[in-house]
Parts: sequence; structure tokens; C-alpha cells
Amino acid sequence: HTPQVQQLAVLHTTVGDFMRRQRSVKLYEFLLAAGTGDVSRLHDLLQRGGVRAAWADYDGRTALHVAAHRGQDAAL
Repeated sequence: HTPQVQQLAVLHTTVGDFMRRQRSVKLYEFLLAAGTGDVSRLHDLLQRGGVRAAWADYDGRTALHVAAHRGQDAAL
């Protein structure tokens, strides 16, 4: 491969890693808002934060699961 192709491959990997980390941070914020009943933050993340309601953590828990488990009825 040419040096340009190798650089492009490294850039692709770097961007992919960054995107996965960003999604993890957003998911954490989303689940935290659900668990604490921060409905305003939930709405903000869904409307402008690039978060999807169906996102789940490594155990398959969604914000709905977290809110229900924590008794955060307003977040349901």
C-alpha cells in the first residue's frame, strides 16, 4: 500500500474510535438522566444530542429500563 492509503486507514480507525467513545459518553449521559429522573435532560439529548431511545448499555439496558428500575416515573 502507498503511504497515503496507510494514512487513510489510520485516520479511518482513529475517527471510528472517536465516534464510538462519543456514543458511549452520550449513552452514559442518557442513562444517568433516566436514572435520576432528569426529564429535561432526556428531552434535550433526544432532540438535540444525537441519542436514540433504543440505545442500550452492555447489558442491554435502555433508559426505560434504568428509569423503571430506579422508580423514576416521570422519566418513563
